[in-house]
Amino acid sequence: MDKERIGVAIVSDKDRVDLRERLQAEIEKNPRLIVVLLSRVKTSRIGQEIKKKNPDMVFITASLYTPEEVDELQGFVRRLRKHLPQTNIVIHTPQLSTTQREVFFEAGANCWINHAEPYEILGGALEKLATGKEIVHLSIIKKGT
Repeated sequence: MDKERIGVAIVSDKDRVDLRERLQAEIEKNPRLIVVLLSRVKTSRIGQEIKKKNPDMVFITASLYTPEEVDELQGFVRRLRKHLPQTNIVIHTPQLSTTQREVFFEAGANCWINHAEPYEILGGALEKLATGKEIVHLSIIKKGT
């Protein structure tokens, strides 16, 4: 990713058509942003679509209903971290216990945001990323807290 552009990959466990629509205004305001929206959390997409873009941030939104889904997302984060060691990885899921959050931090996630937070938190993060400001509100829950 060249330094003039800022890459963000948004990965979801299901089709979230409204996500791009809600973020479109933010994307249009910040032409430096390159947003890649993927509608499925699959490890094969890391090499095929995400790694090639070398994004500055990967925002993963997922609804975790079963232990298998938690394990699948943990594996995805671990592989993503292996391929993109400098990329910020943000997890956006339903409420998780401290132990469950630690699983994602151990896999390589930088921070976690509760699903109860609106998508606007991502729009604000994109704006700060584009303008080079610190993304304070993405630090809601970081490793070790």
